[in-house]
Amino acid sequence: MEKKQIAIIGAGIGGLLACKYCLSKGFHPIVFDFGSEIGGVWARTIKTTRLQIPKAFYQFSDFPWPASVTDEFPTQQEMINYIRSYANHFNLMPHIKFHSLVKGISYDGPSSDAWSVWNGTGEAFPPEGKWNVTVEDTKTATTKVYTVDFVILCVGRFKDVPNMPKFPAGKGLEVFRGKAIHSQTFAEMDHDAAAEMVKGKRVVVVGFGKSGLDIARECADINGPENPCTIVYRRDHWKVSNWYPMGIPFVNFIFSRFTMLMVHKPGEGLLLSLLATLLSPLRWVVWKFVESYAKMTLPLHKFDMVPQQGVLKDMNSGLICYMPDPDNFFDAVKKGSIKLQKTPSFTFSEKGISLKDDDTQIKADVVIFATGFNGVEKIKNIFESPTFGRYIADSPRVGLYSGKIIMWRKLCLFYLKLSFDVAQAMFLQRNAFTHVYRN
Repeated sequence: MEKKQIAIIGAGIGGLLACKYCLSKGFHPIVFDFGSEIGGVWARTIKTTRLQIPKAFYQFSDFPWPASVTDEFPTQQEMINYIRSYANHFNLMPHIKFHSLVKGISYDGPSSDAWSVWNGTGEAFPPEGKWNVTVEDTKTATTKVYTVDFVILCVGRFKDVPNMPKFPAGKGLEVFRGKAIHSQTFAEMDHDAAAEMVKGKRVVVVGFGKSGLDIARECADINGPENPCTIVYRRDHWKVSNWYPMGIPFVNFIFSRFTMLMVHKPGEGLLLSLLATLLSPLRWVVWKFVESYAKMTLPLHKFDMVPQQGVLKDMNSGLICYMPDPDNFFDAVKKGSIKLQKTPSFTFSEKGISLKDDDTQIKADVVIFATGFNGVEKIKNIFESPTFGRYIADSPRVGLYSGKIIMWRKLCLFYLKLSFDVAQAMFLQRNAFTHVYRN
């Protein structure tokens, strides 16, 4: 029997997992990645980037961390070495084509207008349905069309298409005489070159998530209070400095199945709905404990960093941020190496930026946008059919639950029940959350 051909777009953690499990099911996967190495966002990061959660919760279930990695929060280099070891151990590298940019995807076969399950027909492998994947080799500038049975898009949320704020005419980047880049560009630079770019410069970092925090700390370490780094952001989000508050393994609670019983889920039955309602007071107590612990251990009040929303909202939105070595950060704020500036919006001038609230002028030589990425724009035009583009643009993101990879509401082209191990590993991918839905 001829092996089914599976096209997998992206060689990050999600792509490697999909490749490994496709091989175990007897399929023939082809992984396309326009980069030159595996790892997704882990391939190139900011120098000081580390894993945000304990490594025991960010590992392959069938390939544990090596004993040589002793730090609870591994570095980027340790992370990429671990990913490479996984790919080599399961012999995934021969199935990966690097420097391969997917230019378009089309479907040839019977379908319906309701793309809610399995290619829109309810069949995993329609006898007549095939996918055509147009791929450009970026090294040779040649193009080839691959015909496959399934397509899995594992491109991640935090890469490739920067989310840049828009400014009024005459008040945007065109008037700024300094240098303005996105955090992705900063992360992809050679570490020494990145340090040299900000050395002795007045740097403004826009955004106070994980990337903004890491970049600001690096700039503060390089320049000190003589050339402070200013973080400009709209609102505060919860920062945590310890995953084991008061010795309680909080991280175990967050990622347990019991926790899932406290949350209302799409399509849940009466029993699960009733159980989630009954357990809601316990959920409230747990998250209030986390908020109180954060306020006790971090000087959030002192620096006006207490978020207005609850920590549960930030957790559900993926906006809660682990802050390693918080004393170092707040010492930098005290010394003036890092300045915090909240504002609903700002505009550019020749010499820096102007804040909306009070028209405060902040002089800057370099502005780095740590403003995230646009996951929808990244792929909505990859389909040759505009209908699929509309499905993606109009559909909300849906998370992973109970061991299943839940796809977008309308575009569910591949419902692969890989096991809880795969779903868990993909769910914990904070810096490279991968969905198996977009294709």
